[in-house]
Amino acid sequence: MINKLDRDVSLLIKAINQTGVGVVISNPRLPGNPLIYVNKGFEDITGYCAEEVIGHNCRFLQGQRTKPEDVKLISRAIREQQPCEVELLNYRKNGELFWNELQITPIFDENNQLEYFIGIQKDVTARKKEQDARILYEKVFNNTLQGVIITDQNSNILLANAAFTKITGYSIEEALGKKPNILSSGKQGTQFYQKLWRDIKEWGQWEGEIWNKRKNGEIYPEFLNISEVRGDDGEITNYVAIFTDITESKNREKRLAQLSMEDPLTGIANRRKFDNYLEEKWFMLTDIQEPISLILIDIDHFKTYNDYYGHQQGDQCLIQIAHIIEESFNEKVCLTARYGGEEFAVILPQYDVQASLELAKRMCSTIKQKGIPHAYSLVEDIVSVSCGVATMIPNKNTNMMELIANADQALYEAKNNGRNQIVTFKDKCQVD
Repeated sequence: MINKLDRDVSLLIKAINQTGVGVVISNPRLPGNPLIYVNKGFEDITGYCAEEVIGHNCRFLQGQRTKPEDVKLISRAIREQQPCEVELLNYRKNGELFWNELQITPIFDENNQLEYFIGIQKDVTARKKEQDARILYEKVFNNTLQGVIITDQNSNILLANAAFTKITGYSIEEALGKKPNILSSGKQGTQFYQKLWRDIKEWGQWEGEIWNKRKNGEIYPEFLNISEVRGDDGEITNYVAIFTDITESKNREKRLAQLSMEDPLTGIANRRKFDNYLEEKWFMLTDIQEPISLILIDIDHFKTYNDYYGHQQGDQCLIQIAHIIEESFNEKVCLTARYGGEEFAVILPQYDVQASLELAKRMCSTIKQKGIPHAYSLVEDIVSVSCGVATMIPNKNTNMMELIANADQALYEAKNNGRNQIVTFKDKCQVD
């Protein structure tokens, strides 16, 4: 008959084998502290059967990627006859790495002499992978240059990253529990946000440019992507907003746009800006039947100036004349442009011919007062200009090319009749 002790031992072994964890017993009284028992859980975890490992030290589970400091921790615990707990990389029989959560406990006899070590092993590879993935996610989340907000289904902020704080000025603590509309600039109306949420509802996301406001009140442009997150049941659980501060790119675009409309030498408007502005004002004035004037200006004998003073000095002359012209017509509605070479143009919306003529006279006088030397001019010994002035009231039967042609004809007459004068279309006016 099986006695009670045998039944208890049998029950214990059965329970140990069904725990799902690895259990090993080693004998430190024998050389090398060999294994004298392993359970089924050990066999399942490592791939080794009991016959292969009994009599061997469990160092056979270690390998190249097992950290030396973890091995030293185990060795010290065994040497000092102390319990220890460690997570270390071990190798299965097939060479596969696994994370082993190992607990070692010394067992002493009645005389307090070390008798055995019991090791409890758990394969925690899946947990470690989840931990590593979470750590990686947190690093990415907190180190990305894009701001990230995660809200609940009611748009209450649950999480925000460091970039959110850097961009908006709000600390994470200030944002938690609030709605993203704390960033609202007020520049977008109700219809904008209604369409935004319609797109999210229909497509699951929205992206585009939006104006938001920092904590300090500064309004800035950002590129924003909002996506919904759904659970296994298909219900919305969260919203994720990822945004980028595009202030620098907007400023860059603005500067490039300015450069495309700016004469690189003088800094005033170029021919492209002239064409766009004239077209814009022409159509505006067509509707209200108000006049528009155009003054074309040419530096007298500028080729001679360049030949004798050199191109570098010629450039300086162009810059000075450009600034004088622009300052002479500094009204907000007027546009001064470099029309080409030594020729400039001024657009004067809602100015009649007389008002334009008066401004042109003042400009010519200022240029003479500047007294830029021009010893080889056939007109005077200082730089002078010739001007052609034309005025029209735009209507559906005319176009702006007529205005340009009229001003050009007037300028031609001024140059052909001796220069250093202002000529209005069909009406010559000598400069004083």
